[in-house]
Amino acid sequence: MIIITQFVLRFYYFLEDDTESLNKLIEIFSSQGLTLETRDIPLAMKQPESVVYNLDYPQGKLKILAVKTPTDMDHWEIALNHLKTWEDEDSLVAADIMGILTIMAGTGRWEELTEKAAIITKGHGEIYELKSGRMTCLKRDRSKGEAIYLCALEDLEAVDLSFLSRRLPMLHAGVLRLQALDFVLHDRLFSIRREKDEIQQ
Repeated sequence: MIIITQFVLRFYYFLEDDTESLNKLIEIFSSQGLTLETRDIPLAMKQPESVVYNLDYPQGKLKILAVKTPTDMDHWEIALNHLKTWEDEDSLVAADIMGILTIMAGTGRWEELTEKAAIITKGHGEIYELKSGRMTCLKRDRSKGEAIYLCALEDLEAVDLSFLSRRLPMLHAGVLRLQALDFVLHDRLFSIRREKDEIQQ
C-alpha cells in the first residue's frame, strides 16, 4: 500500500495549577494559525488541517494539550521541527511542561513507515496490534517524561483514532503521575535517612 497520509500527534502535560503556561502555549499555536478544536476529536482527526484540543484527565492533577499537525507526505520531520520551534518560543512554558507524548502516525505499509521513522529516531520495542494497524514505542525518556510512538494505520478508522487521541495519552498521564509519586517517595525516604544519620551522629 502506498503511504497516503502522515501526521504527528503531540500531547503536552502540565500540572493543573500551571494554567498560565498552558494558555500561553495555546496562544503560541494560535499565532501560527491553529485554532482550538471543540468537535468530536476522533472525527476531527480525519481532517487534513491542524487541530489543537484540550483533554480532561479524569483523576485531575494534570492538564493536557494536544496538537495534530496537517496530514502530508514526508511531513514528520518538518512537523516535529515546527513543534519544537513553537515550544521554545517561551522558555517559561517549556520549563513548565511536565511531559510530552509524541505519536508519529501514518497510513501505509509498516516496513515503509519504520524506515521513515528511523531517520528521526532509531530503535523500537514490542509491536502492538491495533484493530487496523500496528504501533510501537520508538523512544522513552523517563527523566523527561517523554515518549515517542510510531503508529501505522491501514485507514483512518475512528476506533484507532480514538485510542491515539484519547486513551494512549491518558495512559501516559498515568505513567507521569506514578513517576511523580515515585520521586516524592524517594525524596521523602532520602530526607528520613538524612535526619536519622544526623541524630545518630
